[in-house]
Amino acid sequence: MSEFNRLSELFPQDFFSRKGVERLCREAEIAPSKALGQNFLYQRTTLDAMVRDLEVPHKSKVIEIGCGFGHLTVSILDCGYSVVAFETDGRLLKWLMGCVGDRLQIHCCDILTYDLSPYFEGSSDVFIVGNLPYSSASSMLFYLLKWYERVQQWGFLLQREVGERIKAKPGHREYGRLSVILQYLFEIQVLRRVGPGCFYPRPKVESVWMRLLPRHRADMDMKLVWDWMEPLVRTAFMHRRKKLCSNLSEAPIGARRLTKEQSEDFLKMLDLDVNCRAQDVSPDQYASLAGLISSICLKTP
Repeated sequence: MSEFNRLSELFPQDFFSRKGVERLCREAEIAPSKALGQNFLYQRTTLDAMVRDLEVPHKSKVIEIGCGFGHLTVSILDCGYSVVAFETDGRLLKWLMGCVGDRLQIHCCDILTYDLSPYFEGSSDVFIVGNLPYSSASSMLFYLLKWYERVQQWGFLLQREVGERIKAKPGHREYGRLSVILQYLFEIQVLRRVGPGCFYPRPKVESVWMRLLPRHRADMDMKLVWDWMEPLVRTAFMHRRKKLCSNLSEAPIGARRLTKEQSEDFLKMLDLDVNCRAQDVSPDQYASLAGLISSICLKTP
């Protein structure tokens, strides 16, 4: 008998069913919270397919964000991976707590307050997956980018609207800070759509299972990204209807505040229209603009 089979005996037979999740909610005395994104994906065939989609090398370490009752966790363990699982609501963890062993660690805490650094020490095959709540998906993604250079692959289940924002192209109304930073850092793929009927409670929208593969380009300067590009993009999208040069002169970028004239000069240097708006500039153009601003600003007192 495999290790997984021994672990699975601790789970009720109806674990991967709607009725089973309803029962678990009753036993945990919780009403699933929309604010916490508690729509539990329970369909076993979908969960197993999601794990296969990622093509994670055998014996890799997987960090799971928002494990809930552990449905995705079990599918990951079934494939032989070790899991470090995070969940804010301890009432959900009754069944997983009985499975703690060499391949499963559980932390009942908010991932936004946790330092993941120790899990990357001495390990080159670390993957991050998670079913991220709509209300905090963006803040979680930006927080996890602290370990961008250490993670081999990212797999996130997101509401379709968030997925559309991540994939949006310049000029699209959904294109914004999240689109720019993630598209610059990652190759982004939508692996599959997951319908509302796979969840309890049933959400009103589709979800998407996305893979983010770090680009790790030779010309990528991560210090430039965090010190200049990220503040630049944040400032650029402060007021979407305003011209980009107006936004850039209203808040500091790095440690410098630009004048409107300086902003226009920087745009001209890159052959960008001085009347363009934030949503008209591509991720690579933002990176070039950040590099130009930093190189000039750092040379002048």
